[in-house]
Amino acid sequence: MDAPRPTADTDERMMRLQLAPKCLASIGWIACVAMWLIAGVTETAGGEGVALSFDRDVRPLLARACFSCHGPDAAQRQTDWRLDSRHDLFDTEVAGGKLVVPGSAETSLLWQRVASKDAELQMPPPDAHQQLSERERSLIRSWIDQGADWDRHWALRPIRRPPVPRVRDADWPRNPIDAFVLARLEAEHLAPSAPPDRATWLRRVTFDLTGLPPTPDEVDAFLADDRPGAVQRVVDRLLASPRYGERFATCWLDSARYADTNGHFMDNGRDMWAWRDWVVKALNDNLPFDQFSIQQLAGDLLPNASRSQIVASGFHRNHGLNFEAGALEEECRIGYVMDRTNTTAAVWLGLTLQCAQCHDHPYDPITQREYYQFLAYFNNIDEDGVAGHWGNAEPLLPLPTEHQERELAALRQEQHRLRQRLDADVDSMADDSDANSVEGLPSMVASLEVSPVVHCSFADAPTYAPYNACGEPISVDGRAHWADGRVGQALVLLGQTTIDCGYALAVTDRDAFSCSGWFLLPEDPAGLLFSQWDSDQQCGWQARFGAGELTVRIADPAGGEIQHRLASPAPGRWIHIAICYDGSGRASGLNVYYDGQRVESHVAADSLQEAFAADEVLRVGGGESEERWVGMIDSLTLFADGLTADQVQLLASTAMWQEDLSAIDDAERAIDVTRWAALVCRSEFASELWDAWSRMELRRQIVENEVGTVMVMRERHDRRPTYVLSRGSYEHPQEEVQPRTPSLLPPLATAPRGDRLELAQWLFQADHPLTARVAANRAWQAFFGEGLVRTPGDFGAQGERPTHPELLDWLAVELIESGWDLKALHRLIVTSATYRQSSGFGQPGRQRDPDLRLLWRMPRRRLEAEMVRDAALAYSGLLCAEIGGQGVYPYQPPGLWKENSFRDTYTAQEYVPSQGPGLYRRSLYTFWKRTCPPPEMMLFDAPSREVCALERCVSRSPLQALVTLNSITHVEAARGLAYRVLRARSQPGQRLDELFRIVLSRSPTPLEIEAVTGLLDRQLQRFRREPRAARKLNRVGQWSVPLQVDAAELAAWSVVAATVMNLDESLTRN
Repeated sequence: MDAPRPTADTDERMMRLQLAPKCLASIGWIACVAMWLIAGVTETAGGEGVALSFDRDVRPLLARACFSCHGPDAAQRQTDWRLDSRHDLFDTEVAGGKLVVPGSAETSLLWQRVASKDAELQMPPPDAHQQLSERERSLIRSWIDQGADWDRHWALRPIRRPPVPRVRDADWPRNPIDAFVLARLEAEHLAPSAPPDRATWLRRVTFDLTGLPPTPDEVDAFLADDRPGAVQRVVDRLLASPRYGERFATCWLDSARYADTNGHFMDNGRDMWAWRDWVVKALNDNLPFDQFSIQQLAGDLLPNASRSQIVASGFHRNHGLNFEAGALEEECRIGYVMDRTNTTAAVWLGLTLQCAQCHDHPYDPITQREYYQFLAYFNNIDEDGVAGHWGNAEPLLPLPTEHQERELAALRQEQHRLRQRLDADVDSMADDSDANSVEGLPSMVASLEVSPVVHCSFADAPTYAPYNACGEPISVDGRAHWADGRVGQALVLLGQTTIDCGYALAVTDRDAFSCSGWFLLPEDPAGLLFSQWDSDQQCGWQARFGAGELTVRIADPAGGEIQHRLASPAPGRWIHIAICYDGSGRASGLNVYYDGQRVESHVAADSLQEAFAADEVLRVGGGESEERWVGMIDSLTLFADGLTADQVQLLASTAMWQEDLSAIDDAERAIDVTRWAALVCRSEFASELWDAWSRMELRRQIVENEVGTVMVMRERHDRRPTYVLSRGSYEHPQEEVQPRTPSLLPPLATAPRGDRLELAQWLFQADHPLTARVAANRAWQAFFGEGLVRTPGDFGAQGERPTHPELLDWLAVELIESGWDLKALHRLIVTSATYRQSSGFGQPGRQRDPDLRLLWRMPRRRLEAEMVRDAALAYSGLLCAEIGGQGVYPYQPPGLWKENSFRDTYTAQEYVPSQGPGLYRRSLYTFWKRTCPPPEMMLFDAPSREVCALERCVSRSPLQALVTLNSITHVEAARGLAYRVLRARSQPGQRLDELFRIVLSRSPTPLEIEAVTGLLDRQLQRFRREPRAARKLNRVGQWSVPLQVDAAELAAWSVVAATVMNLDESLTRN
């Protein structure tokens, strides 16, 4: 397999990476062994003869067994001194001596207590959960006797580029990565594994960089390319593929806790896919990691932030949202802020900062006060705690399409022109009038001589909160939108909102009632205008628009009803509609009025059969779960009486809506004159202009409601104070703190501003020891399954040390000096000889390093959950390559969402599989419901996305085989693959070869040919005997074979395809 090494004619950066020439091999070997011996790689039982390090050898022992009582957490500390403090270990006088006397374990109090057999003095105490073994005690003694060398925790030391070690086998390394790995192997007397065959490496690297398998054509092209640089050309092609961004976005979405629902009890839908698509594009565009991070943490705070940068800030809006009944505003909000704090620390710092949420960190030098200082950076978001009722919650960024932008601009321009004309008419009329012009106008109530049980003028919207005559609040159920109306303020209903009037009207077969209001109808109005319906008894009354008609019906439980049908009024203008029923039980007692005039209607039913009482609230604009009405409502009035024609005509008169002026003082009369003039203009002199303006306002709000949004970050104008919370409880604030970074890390390089942009930029300061190490470690983890630090979220005292610390630092510096170029780092890793080893087990390595910490071979790794499904679709030829867009709904077992659904008023409560290409999109785009994530991906160890996840566990379960053998996705994919090979080749042997090349990127062995041919013959015989079984198998899923093929042959080859797709080799990167 071709793999060019750096040469003298490479660019300047690669010249810096060149390795020692062969003539220095022997010297390099001696130096290498010496270096690793000094570093303590080879340990003896008690550390005798080995240079011991406090950080590498002693701190982990103390952290595990001692820090809980003698560590950073002041609340848990049993004494005044700390074993994680250099000052306390070496300088503090304790009981007449010092904890550590360098060079003299016998006079060191630490050793005396560790070695003591006296139960009163022994440390840890005999009853402690964590104990030190004899070997570990000897290690502590040897460290003290050697001089008690002290060094900072490895992750907190400044990052320096270490020298590339010289190695004995100078032919093996292909770049500096290999020198670090080989130096460690040679020190342990191990050898690296031989490279795999070229096809195996191509399959591995294609999965690793794109999440998909190579095609047979790609395999053939690579095998035929014997020119220098073939490997580099493959890697460059894969890095340039749009599939690259999708593959690495999956990893990032885990850490960002991305989902398509809000979680918690209702778990309704949200729209954050625009942020997900930003991640894919940013990765494909190779946005430098520092900018990739800064824009996600504080893109909204960048100077002249673009829409793309503001969308990026949605990273910290991916957490769940809670609006359950009884949820407490501040408790929920503080929970969101803590989630952002903990996620930021895990993703960019690799620290378990959450352990300092309730008390000082028990293992790392982070105080509780510092936790809340860090939290203060995220505590100023302009958000509510109880939020998410309607999906996305403020702050929001609208994302209109080009067509929507053009339409909205045109509507606003025309509205502005009309409003100028209307305002001129109002001013002119007001100038020609005075307070006497409107004085003496009768009030509506006095004129009608009947009191409404509900009167909604919406005059004080959006804070309007009226009550009905029963004392019940009248509420707007749904997201309220407001606009200037026919009389005053209007409520805009966009199919998501209803008005709940309570039990203001008693609906029986003998109770009279009247409902009226001003309405602006859209084109082709549809949905419930009024509804007081008992769904259990199927009785009550409704008024519904649909098919160009307004249908009003009163029904009893026995199926009897009164029903009137009449033509819908003309859309696009304000009209007064009144529905009056006199309680007679006859159709003649039900009348409908448009603009005060009774409308002739067709009586479709006149047969109430029995008495009834509809025990339901009255809703305007829709029912509990039925289609809701779109339009505008102003001045809604309900009466527990059947109004006469004269009373309805009075209601339809604008002047009758004037308030009684006796309560208005002289100072307000001028304002009231202007209001009166506006009403007269709207109803009389300029009604057509006002109707046109209102029509455009309704259309504008409909379009704006259709515009997609994404949740983003936005700062409050007035900074919200942050307090240390006792035991992490929002109910117990203590001292106020300001935004600051933890003291264990370098201070800010600039004067403190206290905003998120400051924090984001601090992460990428030149002296920051963690960010680059954490990022480089995660890059390594993406290709080797585990990072050089196997605890990617914990670089602290309780986390694992890096297996190759110098390599980690070298990669971190390389990442920084490349301009935070992730693709360059990925290219370096996958072109290394370390990555290009085979995954076969060698006896020496298996015995001496079973956990593969020394990287003497490439690990065999099962495909991740998304890759399992995506690969099957790719093999079948069904995979849809479309990038981005809303989440899709592939096959899943029916009914899974039912147990978690709440009610029809919320989105994402019923799972309806997609149709067509949506079924075959990449798994990255699968709709992710937090309370019921995609079951196939969960079986293959995908996280739930409720919290940040930096790594995935790997489990082995029989259920996984049941999925890949029996799920609709995989059965359908097997049929697609079978059809693909049947169309491509005519002979069974050729077809079998094609099948293996598609799935495994190789031809079958003779033994495999024999086994699979026998399976094919048996299945052909079976399906020819049982044609119904063949037809049944061939009909699984929505996809049908486009051309006529033999049903038995297709079914038999589908079984063969499924068998090959379920081989361990098929589901594994070798």
